[in-house]
Amino acid sequence: MRRHLAWGLCGLTAVCAAGQTVLLADRPLLSAAAFLEGWPLLTAGTVVGTLVGALVVSRHPGHRVGWLLCAGQATTAVGLLAASAGARGGPGHQATWVGAVLGATMGLALIAALLLLAPDGQLRSRRWRPALAGGGIGLAVHVLATAAVGPAGLDPTGRPLRIAPLHQLLITGGTVVVIGSLVAGAVSLGSRLRGAEGERRSQLLWIALPAAVLAAGPLVLLAAELVVTAQPGEGTPGPGVAALLYLPLFLGWAGLPVGAGIAVLRHRLFDIDVVVSRAVVLAVTTAFVTVAYVAVVVLIGGLPGGPVGGPWPSLTATAVAALAFQPLRRRVLRLADRLAYGPRAAPYEALADLTTRLAGAPPPDRLLAVTAAAAGTALAAQRTTATLDLGEGESIASVWAPGSDPHLLPAGTTVVVRDAGEVLGRITVVLPPGRQLRDADRRLLDDLADQAAPAFRNARLEAGLAASVAALDRRTAELARSRRRLVDARDTERILLERAIATDVLPGLTALPGRLAAAGEAWARGGPAPDLESLITATTDVLERLRELSHGIFPAQLARSGLGPAVRSLGAGATPPATVDVAPDLAGRRHPEPVESALYLCARQALQAAAGPAAARLEELDGDLVLEVRGAQVTRAAAEVADRVEAVGGWLELDDGLLRARVPAGQPATRAQQSASRSGPNAPLGTYAAAPHPSRSTSSAE
Repeated sequence: MRRHLAWGLCGLTAVCAAGQTVLLADRPLLSAAAFLEGWPLLTAGTVVGTLVGALVVSRHPGHRVGWLLCAGQATTAVGLLAASAGARGGPGHQATWVGAVLGATMGLALIAALLLLAPDGQLRSRRWRPALAGGGIGLAVHVLATAAVGPAGLDPTGRPLRIAPLHQLLITGGTVVVIGSLVAGAVSLGSRLRGAEGERRSQLLWIALPAAVLAAGPLVLLAAELVVTAQPGEGTPGPGVAALLYLPLFLGWAGLPVGAGIAVLRHRLFDIDVVVSRAVVLAVTTAFVTVAYVAVVVLIGGLPGGPVGGPWPSLTATAVAALAFQPLRRRVLRLADRLAYGPRAAPYEALADLTTRLAGAPPPDRLLAVTAAAAGTALAAQRTTATLDLGEGESIASVWAPGSDPHLLPAGTTVVVRDAGEVLGRITVVLPPGRQLRDADRRLLDDLADQAAPAFRNARLEAGLAASVAALDRRTAELARSRRRLVDARDTERILLERAIATDVLPGLTALPGRLAAAGEAWARGGPAPDLESLITATTDVLERLRELSHGIFPAQLARSGLGPAVRSLGAGATPPATVDVAPDLAGRRHPEPVESALYLCARQALQAAAGPAAARLEELDGDLVLEVRGAQVTRAAAEVADRVEAVGGWLELDDGLLRARVPAGQPATRAQQSASRSGPNAPLGTYAAAPHPSRSTSSAE
């Protein structure tokens, strides 16, 4: 019903335009006088405006912009016809009064509302409500004041003659308020244009340009009116000057529906492609059938001895026209779709193009971009997203959204990409507002997903292989760095050991051979007894120094007493001495050799790296041995001990002035598994590897 009403308004506008043209035919149509009555700009603009409005209403029956175009332009057309009729009927004509009521002010008010609501039928924000309400109030005041004047108070041009000052004030004030609303509408449309991008910007630009010119038109007329009022002796401008003054207003008024038509037809502002396509098919079919019918009737009637009357010529012509049009039907439909849809007229061409582009096995990111663009182009979508699942919750996606804001788009339709029953990804399509996904579009989207499935499979394999190679490269690099650290640590230990032997052990050993030789010679000559006690003391000092060095590698105390006492010994020997706190529940407990060795070396390196006083704590938490060393610069030891800690399944935690090593405690050992310490000068030379341990049998005494 509403669609019929819209097309009825379109037909009414066409009739009014034709009637006005007939009335103006008594004078040159291209004269200034005819131009001031709105012909041809306003007349043509009203026809185009109602046509565009009817197209919009046909696709969206409740759209406010479509109804404003229909109602506004149809009202203007009736007002123009009435004004032209009243101008030829003399003063006091009823048509003049109708033209004044339905004239420029009402048309401008409806256009102002259109600009405020375009393109989606909603105000940009609540702050534009006063502008919309002001236009309605101004229109109501103007119409009521003009209606109160009556036909007798108007001249043939619709201007007031002898009216009360209050009526004149109301008419002028209402017009000024409507012009203000019109300017506000142009500003609102300009703000929408400033924030638009891509296709939406192109759509709004065709409307905003004539809207700006239209908003400037009444301002030019007001300025001219003020100039004429300020110079009463100059008289009123002639028709030529008046035509120039009205030119911006008429150009903007006529350009607005033309711009809206371009935005609708060329840039698909309101998605009326289906309506346009069916209209083209109907027009071509009607023209073809009419021409074929007339041609056949004339041909049969001209044949010698042909039938002169009766139904046979008409029936024959109808049958021939129908049979002749049938082979052309497919081409007509293709032509209509080309005109309405553009590149979307042959959507499966996009599918074929996708097949060609996928033949080159593009990388995953390029594959997703190509798939999204193909689906979006084929369906004329606002936004298309192609997603490839990589497994383990990971995925990559590509978005195709030319000229649209992804934050303002609703949820779309998703099609799953499957290959051999396995879900490989998804294609999500968001259509323009007011448009539903048709069955043909759904089938096309399914075909596109099926076509892309093998490529998605290859892309997933390629992405998985690339991820595996990258992980292998990272692991190789980590192993190389770990090996370098181990080699550097071994070299550092060797250098330190050699330096310690050279400074602490060798000086004591160098003097011993000479002293032993001198003592032997003195004994052989029967001289006084040599000072063997001093030789024994010197030898014992050398052995003590060697014992200390061997403790630095794998201390005998760690092998005999366990991790707690060994760490306490490290703290006592540190410079300055460090505070060591061992949890009571660890007293007397032993742990696997690699665990104790790793934590001992970690404590030693951290205490050596500390700059100043340090504190260490050893405890067991949730089945893990935890060693904490606090002190300035203790974290410098992390690079040297990280590999040792990780080798036993542990990890390091670093903070400002804190190094924490946490390793699994393993199966504890009992005291019975520990060996007693050995006595004698060779006992300090025992190593940790030869000591009794939970994972080994107790070594026999030498």
